[in-house]
Amino acid sequence: MMEYLKIAFRNLSRYKKRSILTGLGMLLGSFLLIFSFAYGNGIEEQLISNMVQSTTGHLRITAHKESSGSDFEEAFQVEKNLIDNAEQIREELTKHSGIRDVKKQINITGILSNGYKMKPGMIIGVEPEKEVELFHRILPATQGEPLSKEDRGAIYIGPVVAATYEVGIGDLLTVMAETQDGVTNVGDFVVKGIFRSGSPQTEMNSYIPLFDADALAQLGGKVNLLKVMLEDAQSAEAVATMLHQEMGTELGIEIKDWKSAGGFFFGTIIATQVFNIVFCAILFIIVTITVMNTMLIAVYARTREIGTLMAIGTKRRQIIFLFITEAFLLGFLATGLGIILGSGLVFWLQKVGIPAFLESMRYAYGGDRVYPFLKGSDLLATYLSVVLLTVISSIYPAYTGSKLKPVEALAQV
Repeated sequence: MMEYLKIAFRNLSRYKKRSILTGLGMLLGSFLLIFSFAYGNGIEEQLISNMVQSTTGHLRITAHKESSGSDFEEAFQVEKNLIDNAEQIREELTKHSGIRDVKKQINITGILSNGYKMKPGMIIGVEPEKEVELFHRILPATQGEPLSKEDRGAIYIGPVVAATYEVGIGDLLTVMAETQDGVTNVGDFVVKGIFRSGSPQTEMNSYIPLFDADALAQLGGKVNLLKVMLEDAQSAEAVATMLHQEMGTELGIEIKDWKSAGGFFFGTIIATQVFNIVFCAILFIIVTITVMNTMLIAVYARTREIGTLMAIGTKRRQIIFLFITEAFLLGFLATGLGIILGSGLVFWLQKVGIPAFLESMRYAYGGDRVYPFLKGSDLLATYLSVVLLTVISSIYPAYTGSKLKPVEALAQV
């Protein structure tokens, strides 16, 4: 084996230009694959984090109801059924290991007004002290400040709401909502902050303290949903199943993991993953064609050398193995260098982020920047797959070279 490696290295050194050009194709292919994996990981992680923090939690608990529509309709509809025993459920949940936090939320489809303009809007009642990550990372304030635990009569609005009602920090917004008894209740709220998010739907929302939302809709301590945060997000499906068996039927609640509860939103994440897979497949095909084409050229350029080898008794399988060894050695070195360069770029971008240059990119990212990152499996998969493809792509050219007849090969100039 060592002899074959020595000969392969010598041949690659003899044909430097061809080796460099082929190696650059492999290097570029592995570099782009590494970047593509990291870029896809960053977008996926950010979109999932946005969905979990703002909409579903790792587990989403609602009052039991029959499904009433498609995933799209389920994702955007307001939970009409109320959880009567929210505090009892929270106490029960906090006894389980692996549950980090349980957050109450009230969703109200109300009417917002600035005194002369009225439009329907989504008002969300939250516990500010439990939504620190949501307010500071997912919905950061561009003006003013997010809600805090002590706030009463304050509202945190998105840019669409601010522009629609032409309000800024310190201005009043009137919120009208229907109570459980069918009576319209009205409350005045002072704009404390204006946030920016990566979702056009979220930017139309307005957030008020849970206490105010309860008083506005006169719910008497009832809530629309509970967002459960876990220590390990990957265990969400198993924990949801376990909790549903333990307490779902008894307490009249429905428990879904973030993938099931995400519905339409999770579908967009899957679409992003599929696009990334297709892009990677195209890169694989380009690398394969490049290697195969270059190896075929190498065979036809070295017909006299092949004829000489066969004339002195070299067997056809040895010639095939020699070409494959050359391809493996070139792939091993070029792919390794491509992965090193790609990883270096990713580690730098992981700190500074990739900015969204267009508004559409901001929505695709789920924020103003995306922070790509790599998994160990990405590095291993890229290295093995590119090297393996290189070796496989060299088999046909190597076989073609071994089929040359010594007399015809030696006769070629």
